[in-house]
Amino acid sequence: MLRPPALAATWRRLAPPGPPPSPREVRARRAFEVVLGLATVVGAAALATRAAPPAAGPRWASLPVDVATDGPSRLRLLPGIGPSRLRAILRDRATSGPVPTLEALDRVPGLGPRTVDALRRAGATVGRGAAPTTTGSVPPGPRDVAGGPGAGPRAGP
Repeated sequence: MLRPPALAATWRRLAPPGPPPSPREVRARRAFEVVLGLATVVGAAALATRAAPPAAGPRWASLPVDVATDGPSRLRLLPGIGPSRLRAILRDRATSGPVPTLEALDRVPGLGPRTVDALRRAGATVGRGAAPTTTGSVPPGPRDVAGGPGAGPRAGP
């Protein structure tokens, strides 16, 4: 390992020969080193005082969707409910009436126990008072109003 004086001597041998730096160059180099040092200190302080990451938890909150009475636009908010499953739910509601429980969705063709469990985790409910919303109720969209395009039978309060 080279000692600092030996390192400086080695550097002087490797550096191209030339006139010694002027006082202006020495001041400019010192100013640059000071600015670089300050930037390092500020950056280290910013890293040390950085806020903690947010707590783990769901990144979204679901609106409760009543599968027994809500219209097509609300039902489409549920994961896994596309156009064909939506038509199947609405057709089953029209023939058999509203589902009494979430587990009764098994009677709908194309919905199995895993889908029903996923719907429960996503905020699907049966009955208006099952899960309160924090943002208030969502007004019915144009597809929820009876007679609107794509509207199915709707049992409302």
